[in-house]
Amino acid sequence: MALGLPYLIALLAGWVMSGLAIASASEILTQALLQGVMGVFVSGIGFMKMVQVFGSVRATMLTAMVPAIAAGSAVLFLDEPFTGMLGAGLICITLGIIAGVGGSARVAVKPGA
Repeated sequence: MALGLPYLIALLAGWVMSGLAIASASEILTQALLQGVMGVFVSGIGFMKMVQVFGSVRATMLTAMVPAIAAGSAVLFLDEPFTGMLGAGLICITLGIIAGVGGSARVAVKPGA
């Protein structure tokens, strides 16, 4: 929702092109439900479970891997070029996670489990 209003302003001003005007109401509502409501629901539960399993420090650091996974997937599945800048970014993300998590963080274990 944070980008919804700026996008709408840019659309109405003619700064961006969109096929939204020709989409049916059912298509728009389906996308809103799947990407909005279900996306938030699934990601919220997934993140809570990740914090339980890995602990808060590791869970937060692992979320930094999302852009790296998206970039790697684009190279593998969409035939995007692997550039030096992409490689440097992946190295920086990896080194940052290693430095942030290090060997001192432990996997969270429930007492009595």
